[in-house]
Amino acid sequence: MSSHSLIAPLCLSLAITACGGGGGGGGGGNNTASSADNDSANTTPAPVQQPVAAEEPQPPAETTADLQVPEGFDLRQDYTLTVASYIGDSGGNEFLTICRNYSENADGFDVDLKSCLLKTYVAGNSDYTVQARNTDDTLLVSIWKLDTPDQAKHRVWQRQYRDEEFIEIR
Repeated sequence: MSSHSLIAPLCLSLAITACGGGGGGGGGGNNTASSADNDSANTTPAPVQQPVAAEEPQPPAETTADLQVPEGFDLRQDYTLTVASYIGDSGGNEFLTICRNYSENADGFDVDLKSCLLKTYVAGNSDYTVQARNTDDTLLVSIWKLDTPDQAKHRVWQRQYRDEEFIEIR
């Protein structure tokens, strides 16, 4: 046998040994036995899931006609609020605000005037229409004379969830 015929198989076997011999991952030549031992030591058993009693699932809707909506559900983001004031002839000396953000304190109310849906002078009998957010369940209605703002009359209005929401001021 010639020396050339021995060199080719010898180089091929060295190349296979240097790569780790084929099977998962390299990581060096002689670590294969110890990494197999480490893998078996680090294996944790899969957690056992306990059966849970669940409600019977509803089948998914195939079309929009199959969707079921709870009674009273409304997709509108706002509602119309009608405000009627029966002040009489005050000479335009009174001011009316209807506001979202307020807090009650010992002296009355602290009002965030930036949150008001309506800020207006009241002259005689007047009707106003405002759009309120669906989340506006309570609003603070305040009316006062311009010369005595510290004597404001406040009333918390509660939404009734009717087709038409209404505030009456007398």
